[in-house]
Amino acid sequence: VIYNAVNTEEFYPDPVKGNNIRRELGISPTVPLVASFGNLDERKGQHVLIQAAARVVEKVPEARFLIAGGESQGATRDGYSRWLWHLVAELGLSHCVKFLGTRLDVPDLMRAVDLVVQPSFIEAGPLVPLEAMATGVPVVATNVGANSEEIVDGITGILVPPGDPMALAEATIQLLRDSKRRQRMGEAGRIRVKTHFELSQQARKIASIYETLITANY
Repeated sequence: VIYNAVNTEEFYPDPVKGNNIRRELGISPTVPLVASFGNLDERKGQHVLIQAAARVVEKVPEARFLIAGGESQGATRDGYSRWLWHLVAELGLSHCVKFLGTRLDVPDLMRAVDLVVQPSFIEAGPLVPLEAMATGVPVVATNVGANSEEIVDGITGILVPPGDPMALAEATIQLLRDSKRRQRMGEAGRIRVKTHFELSQQARKIASIYETLITANY
C-alpha cells in the first residue's frame, strides 16, 4: 500500500504566520479556533460540524469555527450550501461560524487554528488530516476510509462515528479545554507524518515499484 502523502516543508508549524491569518480574519490569538477544509458537499458532512458547533459553544462559548472550501457541483445543484448558511442562522451561530470559500493559503490557515475537524461520511486516503498533523494541529475525524490508518486515535487526534454531532462535539470540547493535550497530539502528529506520510517517501516507493516492473520485463 502506498498512501497519500504531504510535503512537510510546505505544511509545518509557524505561530507567526498563524497569527497573521487570525489578524486578517479579526480573530484574537487566544480564541479557541476550529476549522474544516474541503468543498461544501453533503458527503463531507459540514452540516454535522455546524450541528456539533451548537453544542460546543454551549460549553466553550468563546469558540469560533472556520469552514474553508468552495461549493461542489452537487452542492450548487441541490442547494446544500444554501442549507448550510440557513442552518448556521437557525442555530444562532452566525457570530461564531465563518464560511471562507475557496482559499489558496491553506497551510497558513491551518497554522492559525487549534483543531482541524473532518466530519466526512466517506473518504479514501484524505490529505486534510495529514496536512493538519504535518502542521502540528490535532484532528477530530470520522472513522471512515483510511482515517484510522492516518490518525492514531487518542495520540494524534480523535476518531468519532460519522453522522454523530454529539460525539463530534464532545471530542472537540475535550481538546479545546486541554491545550497541553492538543500540543502533545500536534507534536505526535507531525512526527507521524514525517515518519510515514512524507511526500519524498511516497515518491521513492512509487519509483521502487516501477524499477521492479522494469527489471522483471528485461
